[in-house]
Parts: sequence; structure tokens; C-alpha cells
Amino acid sequence: MANALTFWVPRLDTNVENLRVHGVSFLGRSYANPVDGRETYAVYFVNPFTGGVIELHSADCTRCADFKGYEANECPEAATLHWSTAELDDVALWGREDVLGPPGDDDDDFVLYYNETWNLVRISFPATRVEEIYKLRQVFGLDVDPVVKAPSKDCSFSNARLNASTGVDGAPAAGNASTPLELQFVDNRAAAHGNLTVKMFETYVAQLHGKLMGEDFGWDRFIDNHVGLYVGDYVALDAWKATLDAAGVPYMPHVAGSFTDDAPQADQVVAGSIWTAGIGGLAIELNGYFDFSEFTNASAFFFCHPT
Repeated sequence: MANALTFWVPRLDTNVENLRVHGVSFLGRSYANPVDGRETYAVYFVNPFTGGVIELHSADCTRCADFKGYEANECPEAATLHWSTAELDDVALWGREDVLGPPGDDDDDFVLYYNETWNLVRISFPATRVEEIYKLRQVFGLDVDPVVKAPSKDCSFSNARLNASTGVDGAPAAGNASTPLELQFVDNRAAAHGNLTVKMFETYVAQLHGKLMGEDFGWDRFIDNHVGLYVGDYVALDAWKATLDAAGVPYMPHVAGSFTDDAPQADQVVAGSIWTAGIGGLAIELNGYFDFSEFTNASAFFFCHPT
């Protein structure tokens, strides 16, 4: 359940009704927002294409009266959202204004679009070493303040707020500073796991990265299981090479598009990404630009490229 994308929805009724009408199994939960105490509702259902969980949270749902609170073995402290209702509603409003412009007095399209759309606020991933989230700062240089908590003997989790304006090494990046996006790792030792455990998954992925990737080479299927972080225009991606090498994190750099000129030269600036083994079983992509001071052999990126 911790392998999830979490969305804030200003009004949940239509989504709940659609799930019921189409026979989609879901888990419904209710909780008091830990910041402002507002009654909040959540539905959980499986993405059939990826096996991941989709969570929809909202403080407005007339069809959720039968939702129960979280069970103790569901790690409630990690399951609830960690922003006030006002902050979350602001995210939805900002996103809708960005697409439709400010609402008018009789703007029915704006109201419908605002109430029914999903706004990504959290990316969760299961882990056995939630403290590895500190690598976001220590290895990847992000200007974030990770938090690690252990609210019970069976549950530990960590999170870092990655605002749209999260910067690198203290430098700000472009974006809306009020937009919350949380990256979270959860170790719920009370959750059922069948014959395959989170530890087995982490070990397998780490071994695969080790066999097929290294310093500046290689690719494997699990690199596509990643989060992409835009690191802005202040620091070239080449600055990460020494840090990744020192930390022993496998990675592969690619320039964007079909860069087919002669071999890149120092001082050129070309957009691209470094695809890394990341943290635990979750890969991390650093997106920005290369100045080719270090990555002189970075090749072009194509979807479904074997390397």
C-alpha cells in the first residue's frame, strides 16, 4: 500500500461514485487532518497497469459517511496528509487557475474542473531503511529537510517536502513555492506481505543495478521506476558526477532529444538527465543541463533505448 501516488481532490463524491458504478474495488478511510483537525476522507485503489496504489484525499465527500478510521496496522501517521486543508485547497486552486485563468462569477467550467481533478501531493514508496531519505541532501544535494519518525514499534516512515521551488545546494529553482509535494518512504512491519517482502525487492533491485550499471554506464528495467527531480538552471548536472561516484550510486547520463552533432565540448549547454539507482528500490532522475565539463561522452536519450 505504500507504493502509491497521493492526490488531493477538492470534492471526492464523483470519484467515489465512478469507482462504485464501474465495479472498482477500493478501500475507504476517514481521519482528522493532523494539522487543522478537519475531517478528511481517502480512497485507495490499485492501478491495474502498474500494480501501484492510487490514493485520493479530500475534505468534501457526502458519499463517504460509511468510511472507517485507519487500523493500527495501517500506519495511520504515514497514511494521513501532513498539510492543512487550506494549503491543499490552495494547491488545487493554483493548478486550475494555471490552466483556466482566474474564475469568473458564473464560471461553471472552472468550478467543475476545480472540484473534480486530481492534484499530486505525495509520492510514497515502501522501504526497510527509511533513514536513507537523508541521501536527498547528502548525495543528491537537494535543499530539503527530511524528517524521520517511528510512531509505533511496527511503523517507521520518513518524508521530505519537495516544493516546486526546491533548489539545489541552497539555490532556488523555478516554480510555485506554495505547491506541496512530499516524497515519503514507509516501513510498515505490521502489513501483510505474502511470500515476497520489501527487503527481497530492495535486494533484487540493488543487485540488478550492480550488475548492469556503474559509473557513467548501464541501464536496467527498474530505472524506469523513478521520480524525476528538476534541479534548475543554477548548477550543471556535471557537478553531480564526483558525488555519485564517491557514494557508489550507479548512474547513466543522457542528453535530451537527438543530439547528433560532433562530440560535445566543454562550455556547451545541453538539456538532459542523470538516471541514478536512487534510494532503496526507487530510482531518481536528476533533470537539468550539461556543460560537459565531466560528462563528455553523454549520449542522446530515446524512450525504450536499451542503455
